[in-house]
Amino acid sequence: MNRIPFPLIIYFAVWVLAVVASLIWLVRHQNTCSLLGKTYRSFLFEGWKLFTFAVATALVTLSAPYSGDPTWDYFDSLLISTLTYLLSPWAVGVVYRGLAFRRFDATFAVACCLFFVPCWTYDLYILLRDGIYPSTWASNLVLSGGITLIAGMFWNLCHVEGTGVTFAFKQEPWPSVPPTPLAKVFWPCFFLSLPVIAAIGWFVVTFLMAG
Repeated sequence: MNRIPFPLIIYFAVWVLAVVASLIWLVRHQNTCSLLGKTYRSFLFEGWKLFTFAVATALVTLSAPYSGDPTWDYFDSLLISTLTYLLSPWAVGVVYRGLAFRRFDATFAVACCLFFVPCWTYDLYILLRDGIYPSTWASNLVLSGGITLIAGMFWNLCHVEGTGVTFAFKQEPWPSVPPTPLAKVFWPCFFLSLPVIAAIGWFVVTFLMAG
């Protein structure tokens, strides 16, 4: 494995310890943490959410060969897409509610950590695959963080009678909220997805023009 600059070793060690600590906390609180509960699974596995997850994953994965980025391959596309889908709605919801209600507890800290897991998984994958810590780690932290935020908001969209379209994490008792048909949230979903579609399109168009 090639030499890794000392500052990156520190960064790597800090986030690995944070993720390990979060996983230990989740194991110890598996019976009370909503992330691991049946209610969250029901919330996450609504038909329109599974459908849009499949479409988004296909878009990201099939774009990999045309991205011009050698670190963007089929495996990390599938892995990171799956982690984003499973974690981002919960992480974004808990962080929002923590900030809104000033609940800066262990659950809040774990949610902040899991928010960046898709990004750090990419870093680890490239480190194991190529033997180097990716030079794009900083830009990926920003890009991945933005995508995780959008994804978390996207899959928290819901329609409440008398209120209209809103975010499920603003409702009580989240994540136990009534299911929403895709037709009720189609346009908010469409507009929220545009930044991600534009980013992927930029990579693909740039690659094709260069070729």
